Amino acid sequence: MRCVEARRSGGNWNLPLTHDDALNLFQQLSDWVPIDADGNLQLGLQADHPDTRPCVYAWVEQCTGGARRILYIGKAGKGLIARMKQHRAGFKKSVTGQTHALALRDVLMRGSTLSIWALYPEPFEMFGHLIPSHSAIEDYLIANVKPRPERNHYNKRLAAPALSGDA
Repeated sequence: MRCVEARRSGGNWNLPLTHDDALNLFQQLSDWVPIDADGNLQLGLQADHPDTRPCVYAWVEQCTGGARRILYIGKAGKGLIARMKQHRAGFKKSVTGQTHALALRDVLMRGSTLSIWALYPEPFEMFGHLIPSHSAIEDYLIANVKPRPERNHYNKRLAAPALSGDA
């Protein structure tokens, strides 16, 4: 991993990552079932998916030419199924969720496919306690991968440099 190599060499943690570099850290979980019979976006994970571990997830576009592009990076503190249920509800009930839904429909209309990827980072130990690391990793990835559309991560991007020691 480039960030680990940079740290060991005394380098900068804020190395830009390509989308493929970042996806090498993740595992692909599911393709989306794009639109159901009622015209609603579906998120492709089964409701009985047992995993409740904290994770960082990405919505990934597989372009018709074969390139992959990370559209969104988020965190799921209580597991991916719970977070995807929140997104599904947001697609209908919140302004931000409806914006996400429109952007994802546009991707699907271009002929691209969408998939959900996840990274399950280990907690770190501090003062004898295990501390979840998914929030810090989400901030790092947003700042260094710069997923599109950027407006979806505006507030987190502003906070990221302070977390990396650049403030």
